[in-house]
Amino acid sequence: MPVRGDFAHDIHYWILIPSIGATLWLITWVVENARLCERLITHLSANPSLWHKEATDWAINHKKVAPECVHDWLDVHLVARLTATMQPLIFGPVLCIALLLMARSPAIDDWDVPWGLELIYITMLLYAISAEVMLQRGATSARTKALNQLIDKISAERNLGKPDEVVIKRIESEIERIRNLREGAFRPWYEWPLLQSFGGFGSLWVALQYLAGVWGLGL
Repeated sequence: MPVRGDFAHDIHYWILIPSIGATLWLITWVVENARLCERLITHLSANPSLWHKEATDWAINHKKVAPECVHDWLDVHLVARLTATMQPLIFGPVLCIALLLMARSPAIDDWDVPWGLELIYITMLLYAISAEVMLQRGATSARTKALNQLIDKISAERNLGKPDEVVIKRIESEIERIRNLREGAFRPWYEWPLLQSFGGFGSLWVALQYLAGVWGLGL
């Protein structure tokens, strides 16, 4: 560290330790909320849902959902809205970690990053990313449950003596609607607008190479 005297050295740690502690607290809070979201989604996906009439009427009249699929669609819609609200919170810890790294970069102070501090940063970043993994895992579970129930409804309809092709077509349409849903955690992380606004993987890799070169890591 480019410091002179014990006082400057102590000030560095007085700032660094609370900064890391506050970031870790923020990450823990976000991950815990993501875990609770996943737990709610898991309970929601455990059994077929039975929604209130006001909710089903809203879905049928305003969202044009087929009556045969309304309960499954509402499950998926709830998960999409819930995770869409939760996902922006994940960027907070990631931004804090980025600022901690930037503060030691040659663009600011040109301080080295000891291996122990690198390990802390990497661990915190992976911990923050685990929140998104939980949300995506819960969303996948909810989508799979809804699709399986709708497919079972098609099978039951086809096993009737005179299957109603209109009903089957409506259910098939809702199946495609749910499969193509790209809201909240149903949107893959590589389709995030924030990542795409920076040019996707190509620009991200160039940025990593630049930072590695600046710190002399040589990726």
